[in-house]
Amino acid sequence: MSQPGESPARTASQAASAAVVDRTSAGDCPSPAPPDPSRRASGRLVGLDAVRGGMLLVSVGVDSWVNVPAWFDHAGWIGIHPMDWIFPVFVTLSGCGLAFANARRVRVKPAIRRIVILCVVGLVYNYIISSGAPFRFSTLRYPGVLQLYAGVVTGIVLLHMVLKGWKSWAWATAVMACSYTLLLAAWSAHCGGRLTTSCNPSHVIDYAVFGPGHLYVAGTLGYDPEGVPSILGALVVASMGATIGHLILEYRRRGPVEVALAGGAVLIAALGFAQALDLIVPAFKKQWTPPFDLLLATAAGVLLLAGHLVFDRRRASGTTAPDARFPVWVLVALGRNSLFVYFGSHALTAWLGAHTSGGRPLLVHLEQAIAVGGHPQATLTVALEALWIGLAAVLHWRKIYLRP
Repeated sequence: MSQPGESPARTASQAASAAVVDRTSAGDCPSPAPPDPSRRASGRLVGLDAVRGGMLLVSVGVDSWVNVPAWFDHAGWIGIHPMDWIFPVFVTLSGCGLAFANARRVRVKPAIRRIVILCVVGLVYNYIISSGAPFRFSTLRYPGVLQLYAGVVTGIVLLHMVLKGWKSWAWATAVMACSYTLLLAAWSAHCGGRLTTSCNPSHVIDYAVFGPGHLYVAGTLGYDPEGVPSILGALVVASMGATIGHLILEYRRRGPVEVALAGGAVLIAALGFAQALDLIVPAFKKQWTPPFDLLLATAAGVLLLAGHLVFDRRRASGTTAPDARFPVWVLVALGRNSLFVYFGSHALTAWLGAHTSGGRPLLVHLEQAIAVGGHPQATLTVALEALWIGLAAVLHWRKIYLRP
């Protein structure tokens, strides 16, 4: 079970009741471009939803693990482990979705509503996973994964007021990556040439802004993994996702070859840029350093382009809609309720892991109670996957989409 402050974005069960039910669109707003054959009657490009659905299957499965191997769990500081990729992939896909939603015009009121709900529910979530400790404002953690996500939404929406087209987004991503790298490099110069848990931007900025008592594990780690510096890094990830989103919107009518060539060139450039920046600052997630950001966003960009070429371009060619097939329909169902499934699933496992009975986490009791054939972990994973797939399928069937 991953640690609360280091796990992918999670929210409290109240998120569903706080969410807005939208029966006409889901997740991010439909693509605003003029009609063309590659778009569904509802106006959505389905590739993004399918990719998000696949990512959610991985996320729900991984977060159900009671005992996570050290090599797979979040890296202690410097380095990248498999679990470090999950939440940033979600942020990249969200950046792409925000590009689809704001390409024609910035939707200010829905964005403000989403940001406020994310921040409020994030605070509620931080309290719920505090193992039943009495509520005190003096010890309530202020930063968190939902608050970080709210900061990303704020930044991407504001940037959409001035940036138009994928090229401007690519340049903005490069500028943000360089700026954050220079900040980290300057800080590193005062830390003996190496960032440490006691000498890093978060140790100064987050402790000054929030106070140590309001940080992850009361600031005893020397940093907060979702503090202000991490938001700056996450913006690089989301901006790369927005770049790919705008590129898909601009190239989708030119054919799959043009999409693949343009997207491939951008991703190769981003990967090379990541390697260059890695010579200055190492890649690691605890502070969302730009080499990590660009490496992760490049991998997610490959998935986005592949999803677009497989699903949306096949529709454009006049073949049978791939999302009508049941396995893909399930992925789309998950993707269109991605916020609900992603945050809700992690909230559930976080709550079960943080509360105990008889000295053991409730998640362990559940694992043992439903074990089949001597395989408790596999049974728990299958059960949680089935639960969230079932909820998403019912909501999609009823055309109900929950989002902040």
